[in-house]
Amino acid sequence: MTYNLELLKIEYQRYQDERLITQKQLNFVETLYQQVVDHKNPLPFQTLDSLIGEILAIDNPDISHLKHREVTRVIVYIQRNLLPLESNKLKILTNHLSLEEISTILKRPLINYQEITRKDYFLISQNPKYNFNKCLEKFKNIGYDQKDTVLYQCPDYEHGIQNSELCQDGKMGYLKFYDLLTLDYDGWTLTEITDLLTTLFKDPKKVSFAVYQTFNGYHLYYLTKPTNHLEVTTCQFMKTLKCDLWYIMFSHRNGFRIRLSPKINRPETYVERFCQYWGQGEKHPTCLHYLDILNRYLC
Repeated sequence: MTYNLELLKIEYQRYQDERLITQKQLNFVETLYQQVVDHKNPLPFQTLDSLIGEILAIDNPDISHLKHREVTRVIVYIQRNLLPLESNKLKILTNHLSLEEISTILKRPLINYQEITRKDYFLISQNPKYNFNKCLEKFKNIGYDQKDTVLYQCPDYEHGIQNSELCQDGKMGYLKFYDLLTLDYDGWTLTEITDLLTTLFKDPKKVSFAVYQTFNGYHLYYLTKPTNHLEVTTCQFMKTLKCDLWYIMFSHRNGFRIRLSPKINRPETYVERFCQYWGQGEKHPTCLHYLDILNRYLC
């Protein structure tokens, strides 16, 4: 016997739309709501009916006449958004991040850890501050849909134009290296960066960086040796150097990409410019060659 899968799917969807919920399902929804009542103070909604009405966007719902698909939506919403996080996951979370860091990730202020919902945990788990290695692997494998126009490409670097509303005519010039480790520090001062390097490198005679100033901070280029963007050790090194975590994710997948075009929403007289060298270590000739290419494109 053969089955038409598309017809079966349509039939099942019709079944979900028409089938009334059972008493067991009704009891389960009421139990979930009671957990919300026990957890939330004040209540997000005065009654279960008002909560269901809000979720389903209907007035005065009759819970006993909900369809299977509707009650599924209610259950999923309550579990994801209103129920507290399980104690074991909450313990793991509190060992990794402060309440302030979590508030920053969720983009809302938190008074205590008990406010964190299961949906919040999912969002946090996708952030490299919480699980760097997992995000690194996931981000690397995400399909890249950026529309780039490659103007020049060779084994060492690529020059092209990327679609971007932030730049003139919606076009952003870029330069991409594969082995010139680039570090991004938005919002940092030069003193903060040099203090960090002094702390991390006890012997500055063994390392060398080129420091470039940007509109919001600094870029650092590692000149000690060529360092490939695909190596996980490269990403760990960048993390140790407190580089922007999202830039690490982006670079691991795409290479060390540098914007060449000024943004239209701020008075950039330059995109970036050489500031100084840090460290007295030997500069690798290949890295200096890459730096010379960068300087030519920045002019």
